[in-house]
Amino acid sequence: MKFLKGLILGVIIGAVGMLLVGKGILNKDTTPTIYVEDLKTQLEDISEFASEECNYTYSDVKYTTGSKKITILNNDVDIPFTETYYIANYSGTVKAGIDASDIDVTMEGDKILVTTGSVKVLSNALDMDTVEIKEQHNGIFNSLSAEEVTKFESQLKEQAETEAIESGLLDKAAERAENFIRTTLESMPGVSGNYTVEVTVADK
Repeated sequence: MKFLKGLILGVIIGAVGMLLVGKGILNKDTTPTIYVEDLKTQLEDISEFASEECNYTYSDVKYTTGSKKITILNNDVDIPFTETYYIANYSGTVKAGIDASDIDVTMEGDKILVTTGSVKVLSNALDMDTVEIKEQHNGIFNSLSAEEVTKFESQLKEQAETEAIESGLLDKAAERAENFIRTTLESMPGVSGNYTVEVTVADK
């Protein structure tokens, strides 16, 4: 009789134990482990893939050094045939975005927190293959130097950059970077459905 009672008690204890173990297995956290360094690696090419571009073209732009002058009776008078100028067409591209080195990634529970530096102009270049000199005139004793041309082209680039920013280039780049970061990280195995990606772009 004692043997039977012991056997029944053992079966009950075993059944309860298996139930608890099974419950523990079912309730075990199966959320994939995500590492910060892996997240950062996915964003290394953000400057290339998440930048916003603005193309610009200037037609019939004239650069002139003016005429040589001579002072007669305290008045500056232009010397004829000494004006040097050229008229040209220029095209270029301003690119804005976020530098990958300005991105910080942290994790808080099931949240992936990404903060970035400010959006800025990453490059501004003239397409020298498309430059078209439409007219050029070299005045007497007043030749055009390479330094003057370079300075003029720099002024064109500065003007194009200012106009691009005024037209919303940086705002568009910030939005593009934010979307790129979120979709890139959410596409990583184990992130979607398990973690929430929050992105903060500085100065946005």
